[in-house]
Amino acid sequence: MAQKQHHTKFFVVEKNLAGKNALHLASELNNMPMNEWNRMYLDCSHVKKIDATGLAVLVRLYSQLCIKGKELMLTDVPQPIQKQLTQHGLWDLFRCIPQTGYPLHSNN
Repeated sequence: MAQKQHHTKFFVVEKNLAGKNALHLASELNNMPMNEWNRMYLDCSHVKKIDATGLAVLVRLYSQLCIKGKELMLTDVPQPIQKQLTQHGLWDLFRCIPQTGYPLHSNN
């Protein structure tokens, strides 16, 4: 029986989740190997704007991770982004952590 991985992947979203930036993030995350970890934290402290494309990217990532038995958490989510996620019913889905002022990690 294969052992379940207990590693966590930290990723900093360095730009807004809107338009081309959101699509670029989706491409970057799609190229990331997912077999080494079972939980992904997306640090959203730099995100000032999110649009329908950004919301779709997050929902797609969440779905891809769920299918593989992995978790997605959004951390350090600024208040305006938290409000939009709540309005669209996504705040609880992603297991979000509000903005703390202490970003988790870098992408290195």
